[in-house]
Amino acid sequence: MWQRFVKLYKISIRVPYGKFALWGFVLMPLDSFYGLSGVVYRPLWIIPFVIIGLHSVFVTYKVDVTSLKLYLVLSYSFLVSFFSYIYFSYSDQVFLVKSVFIWLILFFGVLGLLKYFSLFARKVGVDVMIKGVSLLILISGVLPLCVGLVQVGLNLAGLNEVNVVLTSLFSYRVDEGRVQLISGEPSWAARYLLFLLAFSFVFRGGWLYAYRVVVVCLIYFTGSFLGYLSFLAIVAICLFQSGLRIRIFLKWVPLGVGVFLIGGFGIGEYTIKRASEIIELLSAMSLDNIFELAAVSASWMGRVINPFVAVELGFTHPLGIGFGAFKFWLPGVLRDYGVDYLYNDDYLLGAASTPKSLLPMIWAEYGILVFAILLIYYIKLVLAIKNHFVKYLLYCVPVFTLLFDSVLYYGLLVPLCMASIVARASPKYVGGGVGGVNNQVQHP
Repeated sequence: MWQRFVKLYKISIRVPYGKFALWGFVLMPLDSFYGLSGVVYRPLWIIPFVIIGLHSVFVTYKVDVTSLKLYLVLSYSFLVSFFSYIYFSYSDQVFLVKSVFIWLILFFGVLGLLKYFSLFARKVGVDVMIKGVSLLILISGVLPLCVGLVQVGLNLAGLNEVNVVLTSLFSYRVDEGRVQLISGEPSWAARYLLFLLAFSFVFRGGWLYAYRVVVVCLIYFTGSFLGYLSFLAIVAICLFQSGLRIRIFLKWVPLGVGVFLIGGFGIGEYTIKRASEIIELLSAMSLDNIFELAAVSASWMGRVINPFVAVELGFTHPLGIGFGAFKFWLPGVLRDYGVDYLYNDDYLLGAASTPKSLLPMIWAEYGILVFAILLIYYIKLVLAIKNHFVKYLLYCVPVFTLLFDSVLYYGLLVPLCMASIVARASPKYVGGGVGGVNNQVQHP
């Protein structure tokens, strides 16, 4: 078995741009820098794929139809931001420059992802491409998982000071008593662990179950209740995709219950506090109750209220308010609801003043047209690969979009770009296979 994985690894890094892609996957959990404070997500992972995209355009001069369609959608998104900047006279002069920069990074990054996946599939076939990419992602997660296990051990042993020193080597902040791998925050670590969990299902085998046990345990010790809810959602997706087979159910229920019971004897104080907060939140049946509960925690404040504000802005401004413009509109909407007194610190009205979720962000900032285009594209992908296991990854995409509000988030771009290449190999999607691509659509 191990010989097959070694062979697959060698194939994966020898395909065109394979080593660049490997570096991209390795950089995924590194979303923070020592000494640089703030809550802005720093997607280093996309830089190698930006290089691939630039090379494909300016060196090989090859851009396919899918990339051209992407260019048109992103161009429209940029124009929305540009004209919104002029029409609404936003005071932040960095706004337009930031929009241009993100637009270029997103375009060439996605172009690089599509190019890498396409060349990989053309060389060895779709199924091998999926296995190879998944293997690189799982291998790149070994170091963060090891760091996470060390953090758990130090916390359980009462050596919090040592853990603080270790985590400070790669993060601008340290949450004592919680696991954050090499990420800037425990919640970001939980998102990365969920990403690893999703791709682990590409393979079958006993050792993968051990890998998943480690991942699930570390999700618990992050203390991220948003991560817990997302974990339950992904497990539900797994059960649904497997046809609710009792064997899968019996594997996952003892694992989940066991991790939470064992973890309760460790560093569970923060987690219990979060659990009580979210239970109270779910029991709140009116908007006023939600506002009152959100006032208890600044973290909950943004996660609960900001998405609702973004959805309302999308209805009142169907053409979009412009990329990053949510922060200009948030105070006014809060005043309209009479709850602006809740946002009484620089954190909530500063770096944290984002929709907190990608779907509301696209709806509000890019407008209904971009939102509809992406939704139709997603539905077409799901229908095009209905017989392929990679559809499971597509089912996870909505969960990932609720975890982050960055358009550069790997949990969104990697599954969508991979599914796009699989769909292009499906005769039902394009009326014929892509030259040189294996059109078999079976479980890897």
